Amino acid sequence: MKVAFASGISLFLQLQNFVGAQSGNFDLKGDVTSWTKGEARLSSSRSFLGAASAGEYALFVGGVDSDGNRSDSADMFNINDYGLLKSKISEARSEMGSGSFMNGRYAVFAGGKINDTALSRRIDIYDSELHAWILLEMSSARASPQLIDLGGILAIYGGAILEPPFISRTIDYLDSNLRLTTTQDRVSGYPFVGISAGNTALSSGIVLGGYTNSNLGGDMILYGPSNQTLFFKKNGNVVELEALDPVPSPRLGMQGAFSFDSLVYAGGHTIANDGYTLVPSNKISTFNSRRNFHTDLQITLSEPRTYIYSGAFQRFVLFWGGGSSKILEIFDSTNLGLVANVPQAFNLTISRDVAGTTVAKECIMFVGGGQVWSTGKPTDSVEIIRGC
Repeated sequence: MKVAFASGISLFLQLQNFVGAQSGNFDLKGDVTSWTKGEARLSSSRSFLGAASAGEYALFVGGVDSDGNRSDSADMFNINDYGLLKSKISEARSEMGSGSFMNGRYAVFAGGKINDTALSRRIDIYDSELHAWILLEMSSARASPQLIDLGGILAIYGGAILEPPFISRTIDYLDSNLRLTTTQDRVSGYPFVGISAGNTALSSGIVLGGYTNSNLGGDMILYGPSNQTLFFKKNGNVVELEALDPVPSPRLGMQGAFSFDSLVYAGGHTIANDGYTLVPSNKISTFNSRRNFHTDLQITLSEPRTYIYSGAFQRFVLFWGGGSSKILEIFDSTNLGLVANVPQAFNLTISRDVAGTTVAKECIMFVGGGQVWSTGKPTDSVEIIRGC
């Protein structure tokens, strides 16, 4: 069932639509040195926030504020002039699953933490055509579910739960009419939380790597790196799941994005021979979703990094920051190499963890909020790379 709320906010947004900035030119520039970097500010400093793009807006939602409280703020940046509109979601929370859906019409924010002992079932959806919020509910409460756009169907996969095995197998599917159906992942050997992405052109998606809890029957958590590969394929109105060949180099905390038919991902942690020490990685890998095979590339990042902020500008995949790093490195999927001479001015001004990140119009990448690496305190900084 769809429920619209905050009608006053919706009317405000609708009026702003007529007086806001004119639509810009979103043609990607092939010369990386001609890109630009900008900055903006959230309405308040927050970490563990969700981010997604819809229509003319990049949205940063919820999170944990400077006092340690969950937020219900929804900051909406116009992608043409970075002007800020303030809105609200239905429930204050952090660590949501977030993503765009239906060719960028909807920004979807699912689940999350209400506090350390309570999780959310709510799905807040911003409709950029109606300039309104829509409220739905998942079948079960969970934090940080993966949102995978399959083209006409959005998979809301798994996430963290509060009881054994502490990682959910539940999948809620949201269709183009915003109707929800639910199933369980019966394919993966263990429930796992990995990197995920959808390829709308091929009506497919992938979850791979990350971590898993191998102690399914007990109260003790035995987390370790996952080598699992779960493939989603949309056939009409049905989504089929398939377990594919394992990831050749299991890693925690890698990040990446789809460029054409390949998921390109990098960094993360490997596990040392002692079985528990985390070792940062500089590895770059790909998964080809047309032919379903993994490749560990010979090229590497310039330095080991974890939880990198990643997004795709068509043939380019951006790897920005990550942990203490500020570096922007750009992978070109047409020649399977890193772009040379990326301007140092494009590096992050602030190195940060647990920020929100989103790409709009396949050419504008936002990284907002997060915890400043050097202080551990949340920031209101939003940094923007524009390739168009």
